[in-house]
Amino acid sequence: NLAVLYERQGLTAKALVMYDKVLQVKPDYAPAIVARAGLIEFSGDAKSSAKAIKILTQAIKSNDKEVLFKGALAQAYARVGQLSKAQKLAIKVLELDERNAQAMLALGMIYRRQQKYELSQFALNNAIEINKNFGEAYNEKGLVLYELDIKPLAVQAFEKAVEYSPHIASIHNNLGVLRSIVGAFKNSIISMEKAIELSQNRADYYLNYGIALRGDQRYSDAEKAYKRALELDGGMAAAYYNLGVLYLDNDFENVDLLTRFQTSIENLTKYISMVKVSKEEREKLDGYIALAEKSIKNEHRRLKRIEKRRKRQEAKRKKAEEKQKAEEVKKLEEQAAADQLIQDEQDKKLEQEVESSTKEVLENKTLEKSEDGETKREENNEVSPEGESQ
Repeated sequence: NLAVLYERQGLTAKALVMYDKVLQVKPDYAPAIVARAGLIEFSGDAKSSAKAIKILTQAIKSNDKEVLFKGALAQAYARVGQLSKAQKLAIKVLELDERNAQAMLALGMIYRRQQKYELSQFALNNAIEINKNFGEAYNEKGLVLYELDIKPLAVQAFEKAVEYSPHIASIHNNLGVLRSIVGAFKNSIISMEKAIELSQNRADYYLNYGIALRGDQRYSDAEKAYKRALELDGGMAAAYYNLGVLYLDNDFENVDLLTRFQTSIENLTKYISMVKVSKEEREKLDGYIALAEKSIKNEHRRLKRIEKRRKRQEAKRKKAEEKQKAEEVKKLEEQAAADQLIQDEQDKKLEQEVESSTKEVLENKTLEKSEDGETKREENNEVSPEGESQ
């Protein structure tokens, strides 16, 4: 019970530890073996699926009569495309137990992959009727409805799947993808973040997360998600394609247009080199690249116009500065000339005053000398009284 609780909480590592402890006590306990194999399969990639198949195959060898092993193995085979093996096992289980929900689910998975949608829905509805809380069956039903382009009912089926099997990352991923398709990007982001929380090393989940983020106009976050997908799987061509389109259509802070469009071309070219595309798709991709190249040319022309305008403005500014400087120099020269004229007039006036003062002083001295001479002559002409008595 504790292992199941951990599993439903998305605590995969803890759940696996508890299942291992159960199997140490009771190695042949079928529910624990099946649950452990399913947890390994749903929490990983193709290698994990192979590991789950190996576990279930060994379990059947140990106990060929346990239908639980065969039903789980039939589903595992169906998921990896081994439909013939899956169908034989499912039929064997139903021969032993015609109301086996796991076998019904396996048949539903097989028929969907064979595009026998009516038979698939019949088998899945039977599985859900047998087990109304069968999240995996609702998930498969959602995929059938999506392929039949009945998206509203597909969303409802995936939501039921999440409700009953919240611990399965792939179900959250499916719901997130469909929510992106119908334009519910914010809800898609919630689903994808839960899927990534449950299975952190799935490159395809990060790719789908990036698509949802781009739809929500969170372009920088979308870029990070796509790059994380490539870190996990460098051969994921779809991530290069989505990066190319992302850079082509959207602006980024601190990324100039030339870099943006060039990066778009690089990613789209990388995508073309990795996959075989149809003629129509190649024409579309060539159109994207041509648009990016045209945008680069337009940006070069725009930058040239800006540079020319800058140079004209710089020349105009320098000319205005030189003109202003010349006017200031002229004004200073005129002011200096005016000051000099005033100074010359003052100097001239001062000279005149000095000259006038000097002349006056000289005239006064001349007059004084004349008066002194006259006085002396008068003194010489006087008759002494004593001389007259003599």
